[in-house]
Amino acid sequence: MINVTESAKEELKRISLQATEQPESTLRLVADGQGQLGLIADSEREGDQVIEHKGETLLVVDSQLSAALDGVGMDYQDAGDGPRLVLTSGNPEEATGQD
Repeated sequence: MINVTESAKEELKRISLQATEQPESTLRLVADGQGQLGLIADSEREGDQVIEHKGETLLVVDSQLSAALDGVGMDYQDAGDGPRLVLTSGNPEEATGQD
């Protein structure tokens, strides 16, 4: 299971408002053939890990990808060339899957 910090949840909310045109759409974390991760607009599927914030689904992750990212954290921080979503090893202190 991937763990998401509060600051990352706020950024996911902002991205979701821009990227999803359908009310039932949410963001999905996906991996391409080279292992690069990205976000796409999609819908929740059975077995997905669901990241919620204030009762709203912000991100879904396929169960296989979620298992591969077990213990990984997602944070929103300044990465040198501007703020961005980043993956961190271990559990960020404030990270939770839901609140």
